[in-house]
Amino acid sequence: MMSSRPPYPPTSGGDEVEILHGESIPDPYRWLEQGDDPRTQAWTASQNALTESLLAAVPARARLRARLDELLSIGALSTPEPVAGRYFYQRRDGRQNQPVLYVREGRDGEDRVLIDPNHLDAQGTTALDWFYPSEDGRLLAYGLSENGSEQSLLHVLEVDSGAPLPDRIPRTRSADLAWLPDGSGFYYTRYPAEGEVPEGEEHYHRSVFFHRLGTDSARDPLIFRPAEKEHWPGVGLSPDGRWLVIGVARTFDQPISTCRTSSPGRRRCRSPRTCRRPSTARSSAAGCTCGPTSTRRRTGSTWWTRSGPRGRAGVRSCRRERMPCSTGSGSPARRWR
Repeated sequence: MMSSRPPYPPTSGGDEVEILHGESIPDPYRWLEQGDDPRTQAWTASQNALTESLLAAVPARARLRARLDELLSIGALSTPEPVAGRYFYQRRDGRQNQPVLYVREGRDGEDRVLIDPNHLDAQGTTALDWFYPSEDGRLLAYGLSENGSEQSLLHVLEVDSGAPLPDRIPRTRSADLAWLPDGSGFYYTRYPAEGEVPEGEEHYHRSVFFHRLGTDSARDPLIFRPAEKEHWPGVGLSPDGRWLVIGVARTFDQPISTCRTSSPGRRRCRSPRTCRRPSTARSSAAGCTCGPTSTRRRTGSTWWTRSGPRGRAGVRSCRRERMPCSTGSGSPARRWR
């Protein structure tokens, strides 16, 4: 015999309707998306009370809890990232809320804590979202967010001393970042501030900027903004710092823009060409042939590109018939038009 249906709390429906592509889509439970609404909070409390009353009656619950606690206490260890003789990696034991970032000097050196988010607030809800060591391993750019928001605030510290630099850049959720070879600055992605775009689009319009250490981030020059607000740009830099590569993830293809960052007197940067995935496929754009990821050299008109660390969407190398533009020596690449 089937058990009777639990007494679920009532859920009232609204009359909200959204029009998408000319079609009317009813959304009667949209009011539940308002987590601060007292009505939503009351509904959530009643649902939790029902769930707890049912789980409390499960005889094996205590054994399951003990076993899960044992398994979750194992912890986690990330893959080390080698940079200039140093190894950067994250480690979390089973009792820590957040992973801790360590650095090791050489293969057999001592491990040293660089960033421990667990000490930043008593609740343990401040997270280290991402990090990028400079090419010489001397500096570290990293993002912190609070309460699971993933709205990162970019920080920079000196690896040797662990001392923070004054640079702070907001709105750097899931940032992609490429250091200049001398560590004097970096290209990075950032989201717009409230009022810079239409209301409700603050989590779109991800764009590429350049920041020089010690300067006001509010005045960082805009380097590239995709044509569509949903497009997702990422950055890479050649080892000599001469070539900036921007890959824009969208659907099944990924346009690539290249811009020279030195040698003044050249014209402005050209529009991006498109290299389609998978690798070795020929694009519809004339003169553009996709190659494998992690290409690390430039020969003739083949531009150096790379797949980013820690699982970032990579870009493809691209052979083009004509040279892209360049900008003044030592200055950030000019914005694409």
